[in-house]
Amino acid sequence: MEPVAAHLAGLLNQEVLLPDAVIGDGVRRLVNECRTGQLVVLENLRFEPGETSNDAKFASALADLADVYVNDAFRMTDRTYASVVGVPAVRIEHAVGPTIERESTHLSAITDRKLSRTVFAMGGSRSLDLKLEALATAVASMTSKDAIFLGGTLATMFLAATGAEVGTSPYPHRLSHACRSFIAKAHARKVRLFLPQDVYVASDSESTPSLTRVRPTGDLRSNERIVDVGPNTLSDLLERIATADLVWCDGSLAVEEPSESTRRVGHALDSAPGFTIASGRDLLKALHEHGLGHTIDHLSTGDRATLALVAGRPLPGLDALRRNGTP
Repeated sequence: MEPVAAHLAGLLNQEVLLPDAVIGDGVRRLVNECRTGQLVVLENLRFEPGETSNDAKFASALADLADVYVNDAFRMTDRTYASVVGVPAVRIEHAVGPTIERESTHLSAITDRKLSRTVFAMGGSRSLDLKLEALATAVASMTSKDAIFLGGTLATMFLAATGAEVGTSPYPHRLSHACRSFIAKAHARKVRLFLPQDVYVASDSESTPSLTRVRPTGDLRSNERIVDVGPNTLSDLLERIATADLVWCDGSLAVEEPSESTRRVGHALDSAPGFTIASGRDLLKALHEHGLGHTIDHLSTGDRATLALVAGRPLPGLDALRRNGTP
């Protein structure tokens, strides 16, 4: 945390102290002797065994360092760590931070389903089981006015599950049945589910694809892999974004970045008339690198916590605050 502490000191123009330990008499003494204008930043708690195991003594020792506990790390609310659920249980005065309040408010646009004509565009290559769970929960309340577009490794997985040729594109085979089950659920709700109709491909010998070779979906050669959604697929998505009341994009539609789809989707989100949400570590990073996302209504930094909330899973970090007195 040393670079973080140094950067924070520059931003606040205050002295920031970084002790070697995170609990114990020395840290407690340093905190108690802190003068006005000084801050104490603790080292990364993940290095402490008691953090990930939610050790009660470790949580109590952390709570001893403060009078008030504020959790503003939405991305950590799906964890059962000592600093997330253990400290509020000690009965220290505690509160939800503004980031978590903002995340909960904006993501309710997805979970409350008060807006019609929604477009969900989901891609990426991580947390695919949780993405499927979030989609399955959302689709249960969607109608024929709504649409779901899939890209990235997520789309590759769906294409393979329907029997389409995906060449050497990597994807987890274990979720094929779940993909087919979701397709059936979307069809039953009459929700438009858009799998890529065309894709940019690269051969195995190309480490840096040129994005000049487009193939219809299912027409890949045995030595080719999917690297991005194709122009026709992207055009359909952009048209939908331009007329939707709510747009949620999670994860990159491309398998490999930088990509044309991320750049154009970012521009579309910035100018969309509806309420727009972007989430997923890779997508947010790509939008930043493209200089985009400044007018997107909400950039969710929750990553797996965002998906868990949409999926209806409990968020232990929030539950701990509510269970111990925070509204």
